[in-house]
Amino acid sequence: MLNRSQKPETQSVTQFTPPSCGFELRDNRWLHLGPKRNIGLTRLELLFPGGRAVQDQILQASASLNLLLSGNSQFSESQLLKKIDSWGLRYQTEVQNESHSLIFVFRPEVANDALPFLFEQLQLGEFPEERLNSYKQIQLASLARRQSTPSYWANRQVFESLYGKSSFLGKQADAEDFQSLSPKPLLAFRTQQLGYEKARILVSGQYDDDFLNLVEHLLHKNSHNTLIDNDLSQKKTPTIDLQNPDENSHSLPNSSQVSLVLARHLDNLSFTERIALSLLNTVLGGYFGSRLMQDLRESKGLTYGIGSRISPALSGYTWSISSEMKAESRELAKAAIQENMQALINKAIPEEELNRAKAYFAGAFRAQFDGPFASAARAKQLWVSGQDEVELGQTLETLWSC
Repeated sequence: MLNRSQKPETQSVTQFTPPSCGFELRDNRWLHLGPKRNIGLTRLELLFPGGRAVQDQILQASASLNLLLSGNSQFSESQLLKKIDSWGLRYQTEVQNESHSLIFVFRPEVANDALPFLFEQLQLGEFPEERLNSYKQIQLASLARRQSTPSYWANRQVFESLYGKSSFLGKQADAEDFQSLSPKPLLAFRTQQLGYEKARILVSGQYDDDFLNLVEHLLHKNSHNTLIDNDLSQKKTPTIDLQNPDENSHSLPNSSQVSLVLARHLDNLSFTERIALSLLNTVLGGYFGSRLMQDLRESKGLTYGIGSRISPALSGYTWSISSEMKAESRELAKAAIQENMQALINKAIPEEELNRAKAYFAGAFRAQFDGPFASAARAKQLWVSGQDEVELGQTLETLWSC
């Protein structure tokens, strides 16, 4: 029986062996095979290198993948979606800075019917003008909503300042970018960047060797040998030299709220540097018990919420702090953020506080592997970032030794 008068005991995650999150080469195909789970669902992901880094114009990658099933000479979009629904299949696309994916989740018993149909149809999309125009209107409405918020402009200006308005990391889409979308560049992206012959395959959930053979057969059958073989190792992160960065601001009429974002670019880091910096970020603003949250929100009431994060940026990382507040609190909040950062420079973190952050970090790391599809997500992350399984297995040991 639960005794609510006693504080529950907590344990820190100090040892944990992650499941296999790597790729194996089988018959000239890179495969990630997650732990087999008898759960009545299979997840299949076709992973391609490229993403936004290889698009010729902004929005080309996301629009082309989102509209792959918008209709062709054989089927209309409604007919395709009805077919997918009849199988109970969930289909989605994902576009990141350095990769793009086709993802399918379905019951194993429908694979023999659903996958041959979908693999073929995804290569036949014609991006009809009527459907493309509808997509534009939806996206323009979404853009207008985002542009009415302070957070949109704060994040936009940060990335434009760090990476330049013309780079794929810095450029943000405007209304004219959506309006200029046309079928020709979308067809080009599909033809050049969705060649099945170069796809990496990630399988998880319930599957067997017959299913893997089916997938390989379908990829070979539908290959077209026009894929551009992207070498992202040759791409460098675009940066602007900001010796004395200015503060950028954007005023919104009738708004009493402020979104404040501070950020800088970090060059590529070693494994131990990444762990140490991630731990430092946790102490500063990476969870609810962080210094920024406790000082600015809980103690001083300056913000509705504040946090910091580290995100990949091709060959490096972006480290950012973001917060929402009333306009009159902006300068006080900026000063408080700078005070907290200076305090980390001036004085070592107390052992109790550091251990609390380590325990949170370790728990969050362990939670990344919960669920039947978790290893696939982690395998993709490792591949995109150029990390390996050996480092993954050393994460907790390195963390607790910091």
